[in-house]
Amino acid sequence: MRSLVTTWLGLCGLFLARPAFASSHVDAVLDVERAAGTEQCIEASALQRAVEARLHRKVFVAPDDAQLRIRLALSRTDDGTWSAELSLATAAGVSLGQRSLESSAPHCSALDESLALVIALLVDSPPPPVEAAPPEPAPAPPEPPTHNGPTPAPTPPAPTPIARPPGPQPATRIYIPADSYAPREPWHADFALGAVAAGGALPGIAFAPELSLGIEPVALPELRLFGGLYGNRETHVGESGAGARFGLVYAGLETCPWSARRGGARPFFCLGEAVGRFRATAFGFDQNSSATLVRFALHARLGLSFPISGALSARLDGRAELPVTRATFVYGARDGRDAGIYQASLFSGLVELGLAFAWR
Repeated sequence: MRSLVTTWLGLCGLFLARPAFASSHVDAVLDVERAAGTEQCIEASALQRAVEARLHRKVFVAPDDAQLRIRLALSRTDDGTWSAELSLATAAGVSLGQRSLESSAPHCSALDESLALVIALLVDSPPPPVEAAPPEPAPAPPEPPTHNGPTPAPTPPAPTPIARPPGPQPATRIYIPADSYAPREPWHADFALGAVAAGGALPGIAFAPELSLGIEPVALPELRLFGGLYGNRETHVGESGAGARFGLVYAGLETCPWSARRGGARPFFCLGEAVGRFRATAFGFDQNSSATLVRFALHARLGLSFPISGALSARLDGRAELPVTRATFVYGARDGRDAGIYQASLFSGLVELGLAFAWR
């Protein structure tokens, strides 16, 4: 809404010119030219309907019946800027000027509402045609001589200046903010496979493959579902052969309130939670047992995504976990006391490197 109000205020000052046609109901024809990469931009028929909805009347007619000709050229620059060039002319081909709209928004539909507004204003109150400059008056003839003597030769008349129409005026450029609402922008999603190295979640350094699915709705933070499986880690009681084997399967959900999707490398920051199945199995004791516990942890993730080719990118991130539940594993010593085998750390840190495939 803020960007639409800004666009409206900027356009009001551009189109308060006197009408070029006697009738307030001007019929028009619209021609749309598309450069490569603009296939997702608004269709001509949809743009015509949007203009007629604003003016509450039929505007666009057959070319032979049109009083105003509007040409729209859509393109996209190498840096991702959308450009819409509007050229206006009468049915006889007299130029009425140019307008240019630009936006660096992620999707071309950020131009939709502004294009409909600009064309509606032009059709409702077209600017006057550019008139040729009037010719300059011829210089006055010289005064006749008043002195006696030979008559001087007559001075040749100065050449009459030729009236030339002014050159083409530069197009009025209107910039649409990058955060403008894009009604047809699709949701973004990606699927990633990574390798995780973690310290503190299990004894020593544990490794796990991790799968994740990220979904980014339009104008909302990204949501990411992930899960992984750590390989078994062992810990021993002193120098003996007895000890315990630990494993962890986990899944989590996080939201990424900050994610810079535009450009090359994309940093992101996420907050979330993970729940896991923590299993411990004893070995080497007179009586071996096993236990299964639920592990719940809060985490924060900070990472960077690097484009590789097309929809493929590399992800490097690290996350810090704060377990809400901490498990402690003990065994019964021969003297009747309980001796510790392993206690989960208060914090755990993870580093992940993976590949992601994005689609929309």
